[in-house]
Amino acid sequence: MRHIEEWEELDDMIAKRSPVYLALGFLFVLALMIFGYTAWYHSNVAKDMPILPMEGVYTRGDYAIQYDFDELSEVTCDGADKICIVGHVKEEIPLGEEIFFQVHRERVQVYVNRDCVIDSTSTWSQTWVSFVSHGIGPEDKITISIEGMTGVGSAYSIERTLQRVYCGDKYELLSHQAGRNTTKLIFCILIFIMGVAELLTAMTMILMGTRNVRGTVSCGLLMMTGSMCSLIDYEYIGLVISNERALFLLDITVQLGACFCLILNMMFHMHTKKSFLISRKMVAAWWVMIFVYLMGHFGLQIPLPEAVWLTVMASLNGVFLLTELVLLILDYRKYREQQMKYMITSSAILTICILIEIIHFVIYYYFLFYPFQIGLVVYCVLQYVVIFQQSKERVQRSQMAAQLEKELVQSQVSIMLSQIRPHFLYNSITAIQTLCIQDPEKARKSLGDFAKYLRGNMDSLASKELIPFVKELEHTRHYVELELMRQGEYLEVEYNIEEMSFDIPTLTLQPLVENAIKHGVGAREDGGTVLISTYRQGDNVYVTVEDDGVGFEMSVLEEKAKDKQRTHIGLQNVKDRIQKMAGGEFVIESKCGVGTKITIILPQED
Repeated sequence: MRHIEEWEELDDMIAKRSPVYLALGFLFVLALMIFGYTAWYHSNVAKDMPILPMEGVYTRGDYAIQYDFDELSEVTCDGADKICIVGHVKEEIPLGEEIFFQVHRERVQVYVNRDCVIDSTSTWSQTWVSFVSHGIGPEDKITISIEGMTGVGSAYSIERTLQRVYCGDKYELLSHQAGRNTTKLIFCILIFIMGVAELLTAMTMILMGTRNVRGTVSCGLLMMTGSMCSLIDYEYIGLVISNERALFLLDITVQLGACFCLILNMMFHMHTKKSFLISRKMVAAWWVMIFVYLMGHFGLQIPLPEAVWLTVMASLNGVFLLTELVLLILDYRKYREQQMKYMITSSAILTICILIEIIHFVIYYYFLFYPFQIGLVVYCVLQYVVIFQQSKERVQRSQMAAQLEKELVQSQVSIMLSQIRPHFLYNSITAIQTLCIQDPEKARKSLGDFAKYLRGNMDSLASKELIPFVKELEHTRHYVELELMRQGEYLEVEYNIEEMSFDIPTLTLQPLVENAIKHGVGAREDGGTVLISTYRQGDNVYVTVEDDGVGFEMSVLEEKAKDKQRTHIGLQNVKDRIQKMAGGEFVIESKCGVGTKITIILPQED
């Protein structure tokens, strides 16, 4: 309830500015539409980017068999990891025009007549290489040799390269490649903006005093790194960043960052301490893996091929993600929440898509990216459903908290008035007056208990939150001392306090003890005993007030609870405050002629 006013102010602010937000959203969508149309238009203008018009013969592997071709698209590897093409262009390539090759895990050598114009080797990232035409005509002999790296997927890489041999200008090629990926670019930019909005939401929650925003922050970072991961497409980004190694490290960084943010996001939604600790150990292991990999690049010489390192890292990331997902599902089985369903669904879909990417990389040494992009879009949509539900529940909690605070003030006034009963006051003062003559020292002590008892009732009006149990127990002891002074040998109160380090709503224990004395043992001619106990069991603290008085039928209590016109508060009021303020349980057990036992169960956070 500490932040009720702040949350109400935030809700009012959001409600007042909703038209502004809607207008900005409309402008944003309109800008995206204009951007999409422009990109589509340019992609159609540049879609006729010419492929090198070449014809001739080619050989596969080390075999001497020659195959004729009229277009480069007709050249196939048929599983071979090496191919050699000899031929000539069908039409002249003008002076100054560039010829581009996209190279991926292969060595490409290009000769014009006897001059070597390209000799490039690409290890992991896809990179563009080119040479400038000095006026190539049909009479010039062109030789293209492509040798793939050892491993599965070499033939696919070669055929992929032969499909991307373009003639023209670098900026025309960049426009062409970006145009082919217009839809993906729009979605990536949109998801990135959604991630920024998520971080701004987290910042707003922090300013409003919300404590647990780690899940929101990790979700926003995941959207941003995931969109960047999808944006780094070598078909066009390689034309902007020419340094192959720098581009590869940037790509690996955002890929690992996206996996790490997903691991963090699932970890921060854990409820059980055991699951959280396991997740934290996996995060530490993830950092150790990254440290060793970076040391292998910039310092420590580790005698392992880069293919092995990348395979190990990809596999470990898959294991980490799958383990986190299993922990999250097990956590949900214990703490079933509606929002967790969307969280688990979105995380499961994205994790499965990433696992598909990892498996494909381990086998073919390159990522598909389409499964990841689909999983990321689904994840973002479901996460915003969760955000909408959280906002809705936050507003409801704010309204309930305001109502509870109103009821609490009324309840505290009623409790205070009910405790200061004229009959009890007169009897206590009369008893103290008698003791002033018979036992002045005892009278002095009783007068102190009486004053502290009244002060405790007054202080309860200013307390809107839980108070330490020690304070509530002290107030109860003052009341008990006054009753012992009045009733003497007819009343006995015992304490069995094993646990004291917890909080409880104010004026909770004392009304229960008073009820046990007045309606329990007080109704018996020979009096009785009241036992006050506290103990901890598991994640809960138990507070019990038990008497051996006359007891009552539970149906009578239910009838009294329905009577809303009563002027005294009674047990129902204590029960309501235990449930609403402390999230606890209130259990009553009673039997006529045996006694009554009231148990308060208070959950304790780790």
